[in-house]
Amino acid sequence: MDAALRLADGRQLGYAEYGRPDRRAVFYFHGFPGSRLEARLLHGSGLRAGVRIIALDRPGCGLSTYQPRRTLLDWPADVAALADSLGLSAFSVVGISGGGPYALACALKMPERLTSVTLISSLGPLDEAGAMQGMALTDRVFLNLADRLPWLGQAILGLLSGISLEWLLKQTVNDLCRRDQATLADPQVWQMLLDETRQAFRLGTRGVVHDAAIYRRPWGFHLGEIQAPVLLWQGEADLEVPQRIGRALAQALPDCQAHFIEEEGHISLAYNHMDEILGSGSLALGQG
Repeated sequence: MDAALRLADGRQLGYAEYGRPDRRAVFYFHGFPGSRLEARLLHGSGLRAGVRIIALDRPGCGLSTYQPRRTLLDWPADVAALADSLGLSAFSVVGISGGGPYALACALKMPERLTSVTLISSLGPLDEAGAMQGMALTDRVFLNLADRLPWLGQAILGLLSGISLEWLLKQTVNDLCRRDQATLADPQVWQMLLDETRQAFRLGTRGVVHDAAIYRRPWGFHLGEIQAPVLLWQGEADLEVPQRIGRALAQALPDCQAHFIEEEGHISLAYNHMDEILGSGSLALGQG
């Protein structure tokens, strides 16, 4: 079910719901680039784990209005506004890949409302020298471009996606591990990737490039400031977000329970283990 909330500043915040509407709420933060449709494949896992999955579009993507000059720390206010509108005083957050930093921002700003915080194949801070070591060259180039010359990043991304979004996505597959490539060979998974990426570019390329710039710049807080318990899941074969980043996150977060899964990649980890991942959030609450 797609829906949108009108925020106090006039912006629209888009979201979709999956899983069990009458059970524990989990806010899902999509990867990069991405949209609320990414959570479509989580519906079955949500039903089995007994959770209500609320997947949000970040500003400038999907149904969400672009927000000029936004920072990572602006996101928790949007999440809180949606939670209030849905009558949710407490909820969990799950951030996958590029959604991970947004989950950490919520852990910092509203720990009293969070029942669990889960990171899946999450990006870590990228502003220090060597932070992007091991990432694909195309990813490193684009992240730097988005930070330093966002107008050029928007133009290049707009040109390439305008020619053929499917072709552009197929090029990125070459940078993934074999387990990820096998996962994307599933027609259902590939169609989800196409649909959610089309939604990411629905309003143009500004929102996507802004997201990339946010990852590359200082986040506005240190990981050591986060006192909320964090569950971290990382594939050891991940080439998109190398396990080195996951291990650095696990070491820097004061209270982190980390799971490193041998042979799993960036996409395959979530696809093959989502029942377990969503269930681990329930166990952290003593609900399992």
